[in-house]
Amino acid sequence: MDRLPEEVVLQILTFLDILDLVRLQAVSSRYLALARDDNLWKHECFNHSRVAAVRRRQQLLSAQPSALADLRNAVSALPGRDLTACDVSQLRGSHQPRATTNPAAEERVQRARAMANWEPGYAHEQLDYYQEFIRRHAPIKIGWLDLPNHQARDKEAMREATGLGTLRSCHTNEVSNLVAPLDDGSICIWSANTQSALSRAGRGRLLAQSRPGLLSGRSPEATAESHTIMTETGAVECVSIDSSADKGYFAVQSLLHEVDLNTLQIASTRQYPWPITALSEVQPTAPLTVGTNWTIHLSDPRDPAFGTAQTDFHGAEMIGGSSYSHATLTQPGPLSILHEGTGEHDSSIWVAGRFTSLLNYDRRFFPRLRSTIFSGARIASLAALPFPLIPRSLDLVRNPEASISSLIDARSQLGTTILAAAEYKGKGSLELYGLPRVQPYQNRQTASASKLLSVAAHGATIVFSDGDGNLKPPNLDPATQATQARLASGAALHPDSQAKATSYRRLHRSSP
Repeated sequence: MDRLPEEVVLQILTFLDILDLVRLQAVSSRYLALARDDNLWKHECFNHSRVAAVRRRQQLLSAQPSALADLRNAVSALPGRDLTACDVSQLRGSHQPRATTNPAAEERVQRARAMANWEPGYAHEQLDYYQEFIRRHAPIKIGWLDLPNHQARDKEAMREATGLGTLRSCHTNEVSNLVAPLDDGSICIWSANTQSALSRAGRGRLLAQSRPGLLSGRSPEATAESHTIMTETGAVECVSIDSSADKGYFAVQSLLHEVDLNTLQIASTRQYPWPITALSEVQPTAPLTVGTNWTIHLSDPRDPAFGTAQTDFHGAEMIGGSSYSHATLTQPGPLSILHEGTGEHDSSIWVAGRFTSLLNYDRRFFPRLRSTIFSGARIASLAALPFPLIPRSLDLVRNPEASISSLIDARSQLGTTILAAAEYKGKGSLELYGLPRVQPYQNRQTASASKLLSVAAHGATIVFSDGDGNLKPPNLDPATQATQARLASGAALHPDSQAKATSYRRLHRSSP
């Protein structure tokens, strides 16, 4: 084996099981590199995907006797069955038009089309398919954050995090720390390094905690008052971290506190006319966008007028001005603010919440509303992907007329996809909006039985949470379920509790 060329060894490795491939990595550095070959694991990801499972099922159906095919057709025609046209075609084992009369060549063509349609990567995107296979198919293990000192002693006094922010390393731009305000008015900072992912010495170690009551303005002993103040508005996206300056912005009722994360002391405070319900992420070249119950504000911490550590809040008046101009909302309740555009110099601000449309502002012409996108759902969280949303007309499985070259060309275009976690008629709704030409895709049937609370991009997957305490990652397909992790009730309190996992594929693809 050691004398064989790498191409021959890789061909042999394609016949090994997954566990054998993993064990082979421990043999030598050469086999470690070969057993983690990107193309090898890309094919393993595809072979374990639902797309490949459907193809195998269709091949079995096509090989069955005609009598069974007639029975299948009769069953699919029964009234009362909620089947799509694609479901019916799968039940009947329908075929795509053949590209050639050679069965082996036809199989290669159809596999190539299915794999191109499934492909989660985009032009100029580097994916590690070994890690992708782990994300999609490996058992999920949950790491837990260390409790603050007083909680470690008193298990009954469980504190509640009222928000969460990430502090990134200025050298690698990787997340190094987690920052969260607690319901007693304190701020905690945890380690999020990857040296020891699930050990007590690694990720989840509590590094620092401020005094209780820092954000609520109450004494450390007045925990009941602090709890009421910190949880009254119910805002979740109330933390924004400036990693370049080691500062954090924390919204508590109508106050916005700027906190030095090195000293965990308040550096400045600004008051707004209504309770703050959402904050945007901090960007070095853009003001912080603040959403209150009825208004949207631009607040630039670099401006000396932002305020100092004082209790004089007369600056809360809604006056004009370039830095602190505001937009008035016709309906209350913004819950998420996203700074994202279709290009490097796009100054878009997207606002969503309890109202049923996404609001788009241009920072250069704020507070004038630039455009809206009607959703019909109440959106709790927004995120973005720097890739275009592929139209369903280019689905190579559903549309035999679509070509692989057209799909590759569409993937290479510039664009952005907005992800929205929402609630529609009591059920969860995962929604995708392609920019600059708006192309909506909404999964309101299989995303979740309860409302969605948050959404984020993670590798070649999207991860969202729902009201039942589940974390669900769709691959590039918001309709294709793969794994699920449950964090509800007792599972969230006991690290040894069982966890499942749910995955969907990330961007454009619908279940074949």
